[in-house]
Amino acid sequence: MGADRDRELERWGHRVEYRVRAPERCPIRQLDVEVTGISVFWNDGTINCDYVTRNADGEITVHHASQSDTTDCPCAVVFENDAIPRVRPARSGTDGDLCLTTYVQSPERAEQITAALREVSSSFEVIDYREIGAGEEWSAQLDLAGLTDKQREAIRMAMLEGYYEMPSETTVEELAAMTGISSSAFATRLRKAEREIFSQLLEYV
Repeated sequence: MGADRDRELERWGHRVEYRVRAPERCPIRQLDVEVTGISVFWNDGTINCDYVTRNADGEITVHHASQSDTTDCPCAVVFENDAIPRVRPARSGTDGDLCLTTYVQSPERAEQITAALREVSSSFEVIDYREIGAGEEWSAQLDLAGLTDKQREAIRMAMLEGYYEMPSETTVEELAAMTGISSSAFATRLRKAEREIFSQLLEYV
């Protein structure tokens, strides 16, 4: 496993993270609900986008959109430069801002992607650039603004009460009783918090 990881790092040795403004015709710009997750796929010049939204009542919906005209699409720019974009909403920015992360083989390829993104995005910024060498420790940056106050409190309580210890020092039922809600409601709250955190960690593992 370690050797495979080292070989992958040798192939994709540079990590670049951008903040870009999605174009006006991007489906995400047309939504009036919170976007919590985005997956983008490239197929014969067509961008396929799956995105997850959450409304004010906490209801989760999965949407799909396809677009063949990709002249102003930041994700298409990355695909066209032989890299894969990983995208998430930039919650600390304005509506329509995205955090786009990709891994490339060389600084020159990173510069090509950077120049191309600057051409297609009305708002553009390089957030982070780093070279990843074999054996180097990876770090992750989490944006917890996507958690509600209740979800944040649920994950905090689970940590403090030893829910994630081995063996666990408490149960969902006990945590729910401490909170004053049903066990199913607490479990849902906790799972949503975990999913929000793990979805951000996914790009680093």
